[in-house]
Order: sequence, then structure tokens, then C-alpha cells
Amino acid sequence: MEEKQMPKTTPGRKTTAILVTMLPEERARLESHAQEYGRPVQWVVRDAVRAYVDTVETKGDPRPEKLLLNVSHEPPTIRRSPGRPPKQRKERKAAK
Repeated sequence: MEEKQMPKTTPGRKTTAILVTMLPEERARLESHAQEYGRPVQWVVRDAVRAYVDTVETKGDPRPEKLLLNVSHEPPTIRRSPGRPPKQRKERKAAK
């Protein structure tokens, strides 16, 4: 049986960075919650993930049954970020 390897960390660090993406509305909720508790956002995320994994390991999947029944094989639609607008193509002149 293979032994699980821990992710590599930078020498001198005890934590490993992870990239989390979310909708702007969710980010705003997260930031306001972190401010309410006087903690950094990273602390709130780390604490929430730890609590979720502990719950799943002890009690199983905590999601309601109705969520499990509505499984869709269609990928979810992801809204485009309001960043840079797409390039506009120039019209080509007709060849003579």
C-alpha cells in the first residue's frame, strides 16, 4: 500500500497555499463575515473547510437528500467576469 505524501511546502512554512475562486457576491458575503468576527478571510475559509471535512468524516455527506436527486449531466453555466471586453474583429475589405 502506498503511503500518502504531504504537499510540498516552502522551507520554513507550515502551510500550503490553495487557490479558491468564487462569485463576487459570495466573496462579499465571506469578507463581511470575516470582518464581523475580526478574522482574516483565509482564517474563515480554513476553519470552514476543516469543519466541513470533520463533519463528512464523522457523519457522512451532510447535503440534503433533495440535492442528491437533482443531478444534472449538463455543466453549470458560469457567468463571465466583468473584466476586459472581448476584442472586436475588423471588417475585411473585399478582394478585387
